[in-house]
Amino acid sequence: MAHSTGLPASKERINKAGNVLRVIAEERRKPDGEYQEALVLVRAYRAAHSYPLTSVTAGLRHHARKAAGSTPLDLSQRLKQLATITDKLVRMPKTRLARMQDIGGCRATFVSQDTVDAAIASIMHRARRGDAWEIVDIDDYVDGEQRRDGYRAKHVIVRKYGLQIEMQFRTLI
Repeated sequence: MAHSTGLPASKERINKAGNVLRVIAEERRKPDGEYQEALVLVRAYRAAHSYPLTSVTAGLRHHARKAAGSTPLDLSQRLKQLATITDKLVRMPKTRLARMQDIGGCRATFVSQDTVDAAIASIMHRARRGDAWEIVDIDDYVDGEQRRDGYRAKHVIVRKYGLQIEMQFRTLI
């Protein structure tokens, strides 16, 4: 049964299911009944991100067009694949599935960093009005924290319908 937050179960049960997937993958054990139950719950949790993701992507499209004066160069959305969720849980063992920020994600690519910043400013303004989404976190891999692999983007994590969705902002460079 779905909760009012859009979750298919309590966060505690979702985290336990994520831990089962992590342990089975780490230990390379043969999946068992516990794993199958966990898999059903994790798939339901992943699927629960679909509607909030679609809604956030529509908002991103609006703010991207407003900032760019036209359609951005690229705009896409995706739900993180189950194998990628499991890989992240193994790679980052302290991560709890119910706190994972990027199960649902959308991305806009722009011509310039100024346009990226204008789109983010527009999104922040809308969040302050309180009728679109709540800003949870902002990760700046352009002007702020640099990643060793050379990745450069800005991420805005929002909460929509009780679930976290990641918006990525990039330039062609």
